[in-house]
Amino acid sequence: MDAWFKAGGCKERTIKCQKLAEKDDPDWRGNVPSVVECFDEVAKDCMSIEDIFKSITVSRICTHEPKLY
Repeated sequence: MDAWFKAGGCKERTIKCQKLAEKDDPDWRGNVPSVVECFDEVAKDCMSIEDIFKSITVSRICTHEPKLY
């Protein structure tokens, strides 16, 4: 869980990707390369907390809830 909460950790990086998606892919279509790359990098580096990451990103993409910020 430290990877999730530490400064610059998975939570902060996920929030950064969510904000990028809201700006560059407001309909959350998942076809903007910079947004896809952002989430892919977080997923690759945060595999130890894969279940948390999946639940947040899938919920956010599908229902626009919950926001982490």
